[in-house]
Amino acid sequence: MDGKVVLSLHSPTYYTKLDLLAIDMSATPRVTHLIPFEKKVDGEAVSLLIDEEKLRALLTPGHTHLWAVSSENPDIAAESPYSFVP
Repeated sequence: MDGKVVLSLHSPTYYTKLDLLAIDMSATPRVTHLIPFEKKVDGEAVSLLIDEEKLRALLTPGHTHLWAVSSENPDIAAESPYSFVP
């Protein structure tokens, strides 16, 4: 999608609220950013659509960022095996 970063994941349908975080792995101490997104759901397939321009404004250029998704249950979170460098 033009102008969008898309993250795809599978999530049980009972998790309706998700938060997307970008953790700056190049900063000491680590800095965590809450990332706004649009969510598209098809059963358990979830796509998080992030405006690339807004994302670049939030993140530090040249730094490596780790994606993390959390739900309303504080015991449930997932990290992406892929990083993002704006």
